[in-house]
Amino acid sequence: TIFSLANLGEALHSSGENVKAEQILKEALASSEEIGFKEGIALSLKNLGVMAKSKAEYQQARLLIEMSYGSFLEIHHGVGTALALYHLADVNFALQDYPQAERQFCRALKRAMEMQAVPIALSSLVGLAMLRIALAKAYEDGIELLTFVVHHHASSMQTLEIARVLLAELETKVPERIAITFQERGKTRTFESVVDEVVGNLELSSIKAIPYVPSNKSAPSSGTRD
Repeated sequence: TIFSLANLGEALHSSGENVKAEQILKEALASSEEIGFKEGIALSLKNLGVMAKSKAEYQQARLLIEMSYGSFLEIHHGVGTALALYHLADVNFALQDYPQAERQFCRALKRAMEMQAVPIALSSLVGLAMLRIALAKAYEDGIELLTFVVHHHASSMQTLEIARVLLAELETKVPERIAITFQERGKTRTFESVVDEVVGNLELSSIKAIPYVPSNKSAPSSGTRD
């Protein structure tokens, strides 16, 4: 099935077999397009975009994930929409388009919370922590937020890995006693209080009013997404 192909492609990508993974994912996309299976199209585009992101092919990744986002939106797939927004934000962060990354991380967080997709919300929180660190040198806040994510049972392995690396780096930038203080605070926070604080600090009400605008680039056919 198409879902089996998508899962196989993701597994191959995770194990480093990128050439074979891309072939499988393109096959899933072509099969989905042939029968008009919109969820399969959205999922395959997202997976191909994530693969391009992992190869630092950020413009291609952004295009594919934007297409995935549009497809998920069309079929009212809330979790898929949240996940696509998260990956778009991550790509824009890598491209140093920080305003767009901030908007998309916030939108991903909001959508994930609406869908109770806690792992995506936690990934979005890590992305927002990265922005705080990059733009405001908010090391203490970063330590607290990342500690919360590291100790949350629903964090994915990838999110945990990113959060732990960032946390270890931040701990070298502040005095030990301060790092310990903010770590202890992070361990005792509730999910709701963290989200409320992050959303409040980033003035989500104004960000919500800014519509998401995809790039104007046209999409390549499924056979030429190299």
